[in-house]
Amino acid sequence: ICCASFGEEASSGSRHADNAAPALMGGFTIIRSYEPMDVIRIEPPKNLGIVASLPEFAVPTREARMRVPINVPMSDVVHQVGHASSLVAGMAMGDLGMIARSIKDVIVEPARAPLVPFLKEAERTAVDAGAFASFLGGSGPCIAAFYDMEKADGLEIAEAMQRFYEGHGVECFCWVTTWGEGCKLVEL
Repeated sequence: ICCASFGEEASSGSRHADNAAPALMGGFTIIRSYEPMDVIRIEPPKNLGIVASLPEFAVPTREARMRVPINVPMSDVVHQVGHASSLVAGMAMGDLGMIARSIKDVIVEPARAPLVPFLKEAERTAVDAGAFASFLGGSGPCIAAFYDMEKADGLEIAEAMQRFYEGHGVECFCWVTTWGEGCKLVEL
């Protein structure tokens, strides 16, 4: 993961493992520390489905990272830490309700929202179609949606997202998926 984070630095200007860690390890990952590198992997709930929507417009990662505020009110930090902690607890306990209540970003997503046209409307579209949460994926423009695979149809959520963006003249690609297993040796 340490070596892979150098590739992230080359592409975005910052050495982060936020993409490399889940790609290599699978599941829900938390980067506890960079020095030394310490990544925690949590097995997500089996019925937690994901829809990833990628509207066809560019959001440069460098620009999106520059939007993250340097000074944040303490009340926002307290709320954000509470949401992040509850999200981790929800993943670890397999509690979709807690996960749904915890997908609230009060710092980064509001700062990056102007870079992603129709973000809030697209998130609402996913929820109206059956997702229990929808949020900006990474720096954007990806919009991710979580849904309960026992209660909702990921394909319907994806189609709703695609129709929404195409109705605004923007091509949109969608994927219905679950959590990855990470890298593994298939054969020698």
